[in-house]
Amino acid sequence: MHVGNRSAAKSGSWATLVVEGRRRAGYTQEKLAALVGVDRTTVWRWEKQNRLPDTVELTLVVARVLGIDQDLALHAAGHVGPDAPEPEVDPRLKGLSPDDPVVRHILSAPVSERMRELMLDRRRQQLAHRDAQDIAELQFWVESQEAQQKSGERKPGRAA
Repeated sequence: MHVGNRSAAKSGSWATLVVEGRRRAGYTQEKLAALVGVDRTTVWRWEKQNRLPDTVELTLVVARVLGIDQDLALHAAGHVGPDAPEPEVDPRLKGLSPDDPVVRHILSAPVSERMRELMLDRRRQQLAHRDAQDIAELQFWVESQEAQQKSGERKPGRAA
């Protein structure tokens, strides 16, 4: 798996994912940058198709923060080979990871397909709720850090 930075030639779908995901989440470029641990100019470069994430780990963080399917994000960011087929996705798993142990349990449970669909829908609800809580907590943390920095800048006599 190649994880180095690539040029804009292969980044069009990454740019689209980031722009649409950021807007859907209601984040500014600066807010997204703070949430994923990069500079705002990095987000700008992603969106302008000038750059792709340097690592698989960063790609996965961006996917989680924006609620993007991880396989789709990895593919769009070029972290799979150019000859690799598009990842096959079980239509029942839309928005879920097949690596999630709860999803694996649901898929192997001796229940009717209708019950399995209901269980998968419930899992989506659980994850969405947990993600919303995690993102709200991160946003609160970022805002408190920014407020601390601003208040520290305003205090006279404080060492820089």
